[in-house]
Amino acid sequence: MKGSRAKELVLIALIQLLLVGAFFLSLRYRLGPLYEVVLIEPAGLIQQRPWMDFNGKQLKQGLFPLWNPHTGFGQPHLANIQTAVFYPLNFVVYILGSKFGYELWLFLRLWLGSFFLYLFLRKLKIFILPSLAGSFVWSLGGYGLWFMQLVELNSQILFPLLLFLFHNLAEQAKLKTFLLTILVGAVIILGGHPEPIFNSWLIGILYFMFRLFRQNMPVKIKLSRLVLLFLTAVLSSSLASLVLIPFFNYYPRCWTLHYPGFGFFHLDITTIFSLFVSGINFVARGPGKLAVELLSRGASAVFSAGYAESTSPGMIPGVGLITMALTLFSLFRLKRAGSDFSFFSIVLILLLGITYGIAPFRWIAFLPWFKSASNFKFYYSEINFIIAILTALGLSIILSWSRIILSSILFLFFINLYFNVFTIKPYINLNLKDIEKQEWLKEIKTDPDSKYYRIAFIGDPPAIAPNLCMMYGLNDIASSDALFPEKYVEKMMALNSISNDDLLSYFYPRYYFRLSETALLDDNISRLADEAGIKWLVGRDLSSKLGNNQMVSINRRGGFEIAILKKGQELKVDRAFLRLKMITAQDFRLGLWVSVSGLIMLCIFCIVGRMNVKKG
Repeated sequence: MKGSRAKELVLIALIQLLLVGAFFLSLRYRLGPLYEVVLIEPAGLIQQRPWMDFNGKQLKQGLFPLWNPHTGFGQPHLANIQTAVFYPLNFVVYILGSKFGYELWLFLRLWLGSFFLYLFLRKLKIFILPSLAGSFVWSLGGYGLWFMQLVELNSQILFPLLLFLFHNLAEQAKLKTFLLTILVGAVIILGGHPEPIFNSWLIGILYFMFRLFRQNMPVKIKLSRLVLLFLTAVLSSSLASLVLIPFFNYYPRCWTLHYPGFGFFHLDITTIFSLFVSGINFVARGPGKLAVELLSRGASAVFSAGYAESTSPGMIPGVGLITMALTLFSLFRLKRAGSDFSFFSIVLILLLGITYGIAPFRWIAFLPWFKSASNFKFYYSEINFIIAILTALGLSIILSWSRIILSSILFLFFINLYFNVFTIKPYINLNLKDIEKQEWLKEIKTDPDSKYYRIAFIGDPPAIAPNLCMMYGLNDIASSDALFPEKYVEKMMALNSISNDDLLSYFYPRYYFRLSETALLDDNISRLADEAGIKWLVGRDLSSKLGNNQMVSINRRGGFEIAILKKGQELKVDRAFLRLKMITAQDFRLGLWVSVSGLIMLCIFCIVGRMNVKKG
């Protein structure tokens, strides 16, 4: 039995490797290198790629990447959990580089996501062929291909594996299952994005308890399983503490757009048809922006706003007509299916209700975690995951009726998936191709002062997107992130003469801090040099703004002008940033100690477990 099961999994893994690879290469052939093309939002290329490049360079030098000196005035790096420094798959990029390694990283996550989903579908006792088809819904449907560049997938690809292990642990408390669950739970945390981490653990725990309490077993055994669940969460967290402890201490010292009340933003319910036909904009909502000005008036202002006013632009990525037809078919057949499918159907309804801001589901944003979460977009993966489960169920039911009908539907299903590839178009052109050949970049990079001074890019779009300078060892005063040190925000507000009332409109929708043209006043240039350590300004038309200023000399390089400030101080960390840097190092040492302690506990469990087996 074990041999045939192993052969099945190897064969399935190979089929998935080939099909996911074919879809991936088809997309790359049409759009170009995926380390240059923005698929759904820029974060994957201007955050994850440069961060992983930096991680790899630091680790190769034998250093832990605790501090990033290249963005802003220096920022905690490892303490920013989204840098995912120790996520295992990221080592592919660290070893193979941020071009080939990055694309291989994208592909491997899609492939593994398919494989782990297949494992879970088989655990739900769905037949092989329907399970195989269902495993592609998440990776090759609307979600995986669209969002493959984002950090969220680090945790999301492991979500079905966590459910698989929780399913087993609830039924039978085996040491191997217990230890694997701890390890997978820890890797999910190391994945880096708080919301997918929270979602994976929350739904996983609920599923564990659902499986546990529907079984006919003594209360004592159920209580012992709950203790195992608690230990799993504690030990997973302890293993990931080298990241968690620095993050928890850094977060209160940060500014973020996620004000209380952010969780009340939602998608427009009229876009729900995007699930059926991907790539079609079913609604155009005015300027296509979040009404972030509501946040300054408190959570109650967002909650009390009209439905249209609190609507976010965007749509849930679609899975196609055939997949949705199978999903709806399964929903009408739930009475004849197992209770697990009813559990996931209820979760699907809840997640759709929250995402589309339907009362009473949206009231969840009154709760502490949800009030600041991006409830309008961070359930896409789980929604597509459950649709995959229901699709596989529908195909399994049809298989029990007729193989001929199933074959016809599968043909249409895969055709539908293939055409989804053609709905994917670049979200925005950041002009990332051949950046290293830019004349201004070559000039600044060869200047010995580039190690000590900063660059500020003027104009929109900038000569280079924020964070990308760190890939070339340059220091950009701009920064793109979800978390920013409060001291950095204060200094940027002062340089740009921005008040608290103007902060939200300055930051959104660009989603990064930068030097504005308003900072180029004659009496402000000395501040840029002396207080911010800026030596270079790069823009398309600096002569008209700075041509008469005696403190700068302007040179044209290609399509850009470089304004060199004649006075500047060596790049230094002021006391506030130096203290933050020291705190980050202290937190990492504490986190490392806790992680090692957790690893020792894991080893003790292994030893004790083996001894008990031998005695038995």
